[in-house]
Amino acid sequence: MFSIRTTTANLTRTWSRRDALQLGLGGALTAALPGGGLLHAANAGSGNSQPGFGKAKSAIYIYLYGGPSHLDVWDLKPEAPAEVRGEFQPIDTNVPGIQICEHLPQLARRMDQLAIIRSLTHDGSGHGSSAHRMLTGQPSSKEGEVAPTVVDAPHPGSVLSQLARAQRATTVPGAVSLPWEIATQINVIPGQTAGWLGQQFDPVRIQYQDQQGQNFQLTEPGALAAAMKLDQETDATRERYGRNVFGQSLLLARRMVEAGVRVVTVYWPDRRDEKALNYNGKRQPVSVPMWDTHGSGTGDTANFPSLKNRLLPPLDMASAALMDDLADRNRLDETLLLWAGEFGRTPRIHGDGRSHYAKCFSAMLAGGGIQGGRVHGRSDATGSAPLSDPVSPADFVATAYHLLGVPGDLTLPGPDGMPRKVITGRPGGNLLG
Repeated sequence: MFSIRTTTANLTRTWSRRDALQLGLGGALTAALPGGGLLHAANAGSGNSQPGFGKAKSAIYIYLYGGPSHLDVWDLKPEAPAEVRGEFQPIDTNVPGIQICEHLPQLARRMDQLAIIRSLTHDGSGHGSSAHRMLTGQPSSKEGEVAPTVVDAPHPGSVLSQLARAQRATTVPGAVSLPWEIATQINVIPGQTAGWLGQQFDPVRIQYQDQQGQNFQLTEPGALAAAMKLDQETDATRERYGRNVFGQSLLLARRMVEAGVRVVTVYWPDRRDEKALNYNGKRQPVSVPMWDTHGSGTGDTANFPSLKNRLLPPLDMASAALMDDLADRNRLDETLLLWAGEFGRTPRIHGDGRSHYAKCFSAMLAGGGIQGGRVHGRSDATGSAPLSDPVSPADFVATAYHLLGVPGDLTLPGPDGMPRKVITGRPGGNLLG
């Protein structure tokens, strides 16, 4: 069961031209409207001359909470020593020269529509501060397992929400997140909210509730009511996504962007999912995020069984279904898809797990101005460091902003009224088209 936690009152404010001027927008932007156009810069801002600017009407960010192992998913090293290469084999994709994990066969057949970054890098280590970087493109005020604060950088969905409302009223929220609010055992993860933009721009949260039927239930009438009705989908469609929380969340994400939501973030999975499968196929609670594959001694997260039996199969199935569904509806070219976590895993295996590792890791993108069949950057022989074209979290998020039509030199007023730069990275490289 899913329910929306929001109030419709916050979705209907009318902004005047004076409000827009106070936001620093002036006449420079034409904001995206539900089902309508894009953000365009009247004057070329930073990075706007690169290809693909404003090509994406919407984005779905599939956030793999915990930190997926780049060495076992997107950047396998079959020639590395056994303590690095692990148990999985790479398989060919439908693009010559590009290989990914054997447990992603459906995505391998769609590589011509996908792009992989193999040179992401930052210097964080904790889930909290690292997630803040990958979700917002900016470092948090402190490193480690930090709690959210009012000075956090805003989630991109919150920025898009503010820009849209600065132009004219809309009853469709600019940003939605589902099906959980991600957290450690200590704190809620920062970067999921509007931060210093103000809570009125927080993404609308659709919360999973474990009740029989796995339906989505709207607790308040509003613009998203029709989009919540998954029973309007055929049984065959729902089966293609997978009859599980992740699969149905991606299906709901597709319906949200069709309803006019600009940015949908799907957080998967949450450590508090009481129906999580352990690596022996049994249902039991997990104490850490399942992509956080330290080993069987830490929350039953042995790296290779966890990936093989409970993480990669639903990721492969639901992601392929989402891509096909969007393509069939002529929406893939205008919907940006991103798959990433807060970091990768250590090159060297420790027992039956891998630890946090941010010096080099990977992410995947598709649709919305992304050139498929590409790999950006290259890691060294053990996946320990980028050898070419390093990409920071700021660059990764700047790429999303660029494709969504947000100029790279955008500033918005902070709590003190002074302008703050929203985008600090550069979009990029050979991924844009």
